Amino acid sequence: RIFSEGGGGLFGSSATPEDLLDRIRRKAHPDFLRLEEPPAEERNVASLVEQIRDLPRQLAFPPLEAPRRVVLIPDAAALNATACNSILKILEEPPSHTMFFLLCRDQGDLLQTIVSRCQVLRFAPLSDQELLRFLGERAADPESLLGWSEGALERAELLLREEGVLDLRREACERLLELWESSPRIPSSASMWVEKIEGDGPEEVVVSAWELLLRDLAFVLAGAKKEEIRFRECFGRLAGIAARAGAAAREEVPARFSAINRFRVYRELNGNIRTDFAALLSELQFFPAKEISQA
Repeated sequence: RIFSEGGGGLFGSSATPEDLLDRIRRKAHPDFLRLEEPPAEERNVASLVEQIRDLPRQLAFPPLEAPRRVVLIPDAAALNATACNSILKILEEPPSHTMFFLLCRDQGDLLQTIVSRCQVLRFAPLSDQELLRFLGERAADPESLLGWSEGALERAELLLREEGVLDLRREACERLLELWESSPRIPSSASMWVEKIEGDGPEEVVVSAWELLLRDLAFVLAGAKKEEIRFRECFGRLAGIAARAGAAAREEVPARFSAINRFRVYRELNGNIRTDFAALLSELQFFPAKEISQA
């Protein structure tokens, strides 16, 4: 474990995991370095490339408290060519008292030369109990929060920190559930709702919510039970939709995921976002009118 009482763990401290995590969050642990691009308003903070270039100087000294220093790059896939070359030079001859963690969703997003100098570790999602342990009293609505977080503490804290994000996700799921339940008709309320979504942030919240709900529907179609999906509060409605769709609908799920991927590509190409949203709604439907008429 990264944090462990009794002197074990990565930081080798007798402090509790909560105390260690609190110090790391406050950037108060002398042996932990988190390297990331600073927000635009923090103009006095060095850029990510500058932070990486300064690493040899910072790592020239032994750790002060822990058995080793820990350097974390939370979004390694976003490193530009200059940053990649700088970190690669350090990884070729890393300090003996330092461990580097480069986080990414897919190792294919990193340079192969970087991957070849690292050991790949796959982190399993945290359990609901572990998440609640770290979130404490901040988790006022634990069932929804745990479902949306998918075992990721960072995602849970983002939902708590950004006002309205959790409500937007719930509303997005409600609109998609309404779409499936109203098949083959596309409810005007859903069409009108997506037309009001503006901004890269809200758009991605909606699309990711639809993607995750579609995944849960796929699980239910395959016979999953309530405790085996993330959005358990939606299980009853998903089970009803799955019963109506039948086993054949499982073969249609990949096409729906492909529709979401195409939508993201169109958005990156600066397409007409409102038109794309409307088209995506129709593509996510599981009961086309033609199939209903033949039933």
